[in-house]
Amino acid sequence: MNLRNVRIPRLLCAAAALALGAPATLLAQYPTGSLHGRLQGEFRTSDIHTQNADGTDAALNQVVGNEFFIRRAYLEFGAQLASNITGKLEVNFTRRTVNLEDAYVDVGLGRFLSWRVGQEKKPMERQELNSSNSYLTVERGAQINGLKNPNLVSQNNFLVAAGFASHDVGTSLELHGAADARIPVSLRLGVWNGAGKDVSEVNDAKTFGGRLVVSPIRNRLSLGASFMSHDDPITVGGKLAVDSAGRSTAFGVDGEWGNLDRGLHVMADAAFGREGRVGALTPAIAGLRPVPVPAGSTLEPRFTTFHVVGEYRFLLPENGYLWAVGPVFRFDRTNPDTRNTEISSTLLTPGLNVYFSPRTWLMFNYDVVSPGDGLDLGRGAGESVHSFKSMLRIWF
Repeated sequence: MNLRNVRIPRLLCAAAALALGAPATLLAQYPTGSLHGRLQGEFRTSDIHTQNADGTDAALNQVVGNEFFIRRAYLEFGAQLASNITGKLEVNFTRRTVNLEDAYVDVGLGRFLSWRVGQEKKPMERQELNSSNSYLTVERGAQINGLKNPNLVSQNNFLVAAGFASHDVGTSLELHGAADARIPVSLRLGVWNGAGKDVSEVNDAKTFGGRLVVSPIRNRLSLGASFMSHDDPITVGGKLAVDSAGRSTAFGVDGEWGNLDRGLHVMADAAFGREGRVGALTPAIAGLRPVPVPAGSTLEPRFTTFHVVGEYRFLLPENGYLWAVGPVFRFDRTNPDTRNTEISSTLLTPGLNVYFSPRTWLMFNYDVVSPGDGLDLGRGAGESVHSFKSMLRIWF
């Protein structure tokens, strides 16, 4: 049989269907795909200097004081496998490594329910869940070369290091209202390994949690509440006990105002909870207690964090060069141990965003991190550290 003779009638039928206005469902062809990307080049400084044991500056400084680097170089592949099945694969190529970011399949199980399997961000902390395409500062947390005790400084650093936020492998269900609902509502519940991004599981326990999001003013005001219970691996005699685990818990509330178009945009997160006795950060917190934890007793430190960032975006008259400018300010207060406020810290970030287009902009930030008198960030206990940052972002 001549294949050309078979294809021609099929093409003629498809053309006739288009001309007669056949329903879209009859014309849909799967799978379909899409390709997106983002590139972010950053420059940052640090005023931290290598120290001697007595706290004085060392003769040989090993902390890089300034550097240029590629912060993100993402490729995102999207696929529509059927009318109710989509997939996403996101890869980051930076510093000669390849990191798997989002990698999951969504299956629609009806009008109001969807099921996800793969690697996703656990549904806690709005600033972490917000894409780096739209986040208002250069970094979500305190990122400074030479920073000591970095996991105890800034909300994002703390929640990610404790295992409450960021990527993990598992499965989740999302229950949501109608797409055209006057007040959008969604609830995501899931269970994950708890080990983190693209790594193997280490025990039989699992991390579980959920997040409720309500938008009282559609496309303007969004409110969220979340819960996460993280499994903490237990080591016995230097070996992991796969059938045992501790528990750390966190609760969060958050809100966002604005639509990233013009005017005021504000994002806020508050989180509180308890690190378990074998929590990822419990040993570091215990070591900073002014009075050592008595032998044989356990420590389960409670924490509180608050983070707010805002921008006021001014659209400029059409000029062929700049689209908008937006002054930015961030306030972050993190207390890893409510019974030891001497290790709390405050992160302040004034900044300016200069937009060449809605998808290309230049960012300027100046981070100041001020610790309590019991926390050394690299310049001595209680001493502030500083970092100037600039980033050029594009996404397509």
